[in-house]
Amino acid sequence: GDDGCDLRRLRGLVMCGAFMCSGSMALPVSSFPNMAAISIADEKTGDSYLRARQLIPFGVCFTAATAVVIVTIGYPLVCAIVAPR
Repeated sequence: GDDGCDLRRLRGLVMCGAFMCSGSMALPVSSFPNMAAISIADEKTGDSYLRARQLIPFGVCFTAATAVVIVTIGYPLVCAIVAPR
């Protein structure tokens, strides 16, 4: 029977959600490597080599670009691959 849910569409949404989570890993505190990079400091001066504000422009741009790609071509492509009709 038809329960109102299109399983193909749901599989595509789950896959795109996973891709979007991967795309958001470019933000400064969203992943362990980024946190580790921010926390490394010069032993002599105690100053950090990187600051969060240095990672934010790249992270925001990369996350926004990932969202645009997923919305425009990613979702239809994933639906066609994951659950062909």
